[in-house]
Amino acid sequence: MNGPGGINQRDQEIANELLAELRKKGRVLQEHPPVENIDDPYGSLWRVYELAHDQAANGKGRERHADAGEPFERQKICEITRRLGDGYPLGQAIKKIYESERLDSDAAIQELLGAINYIAAAVIIINEG
Repeated sequence: MNGPGGINQRDQEIANELLAELRKKGRVLQEHPPVENIDDPYGSLWRVYELAHDQAANGKGRERHADAGEPFERQKICEITRRLGDGYPLGQAIKKIYESERLDSDAAIQELLGAINYIAAAVIIINEG
């Protein structure tokens, strides 16, 4: 059953649960209205982008790849892409997608969010073009 804005009710619940968990851990930088209050049929997609951003800015991406305060476009993910081309981040994204298939739900979500961030690096470098 779809909720307001055409959002699937179960997807809405999952997105809100993930966001609530991140808030408990202090991992969400800004407060946003719950998905059901967004007058946008793409609100659940926006939530996924927010989770991917959080992973890069505050989670695994920051812990492993960023020097203090270094902008995303200056991190290795983008620097390597500039040197090797967009095949690098797209290949990394594909690898993460395949890896997600053998993981439990929470770990799979983290891998897929990482894939989104690799794809974002490709988009950033292509836009520099």
